[in-house]
Amino acid sequence: MVRRLVPVVACGMLGCGTRDDASYDPPVLIVDQAPITEDIGIDVEPGVGAGLFVETGSDGSWSVTTSCDTELTDFECDWDVVLSVEAGMRIRRIRAVDFELWDDVTSIDDGALYLRVLTGTDLDGVTFSAPPGAALTVDALLDGRSDPRYLFWNARGAVQSGAPSNPVQLLPEAE
Repeated sequence: MVRRLVPVVACGMLGCGTRDDASYDPPVLIVDQAPITEDIGIDVEPGVGAGLFVETGSDGSWSVTTSCDTELTDFECDWDVVLSVEAGMRIRRIRAVDFELWDDVTSIDDGALYLRVLTGTDLDGVTFSAPPGAALTVDALLDGRSDPRYLFWNARGAVQSGAPSNPVQLLPEAE
């Protein structure tokens, strides 16, 4: 959560805007929490629907996959995703999945990574591991827009379609 507050706070420290009085309250970032069931995958059909699909394992493994509705629209989806764990925890064993030349995954720090992919009729993604049971915060933009409707994950026996907020913190739970 702190990582996302920095730009807002920094803007206030730099004097962005013209407001001088002490009554200014910087915007508050709301990060809702949602459960994610461990060890259950999601079947994704490439090219027929836009989405960011998140899966986790009881061993701390995570998989994040992007898709697009390119077969229906003839457009590709430009995904910008920040994935982070709680302060003091580490993301390890980062591996790009089905990347093309323009796709990229970069470590921001020990506990966060940035995924930038252009997805068409294929799937793109990243796998990594974190401490077992660690919550994952997902902050995603599709074509430069924040829209939590495009996030999918399994919880309590069903695929969840749309997050309560963007970013959202996914809390692993056993099946």
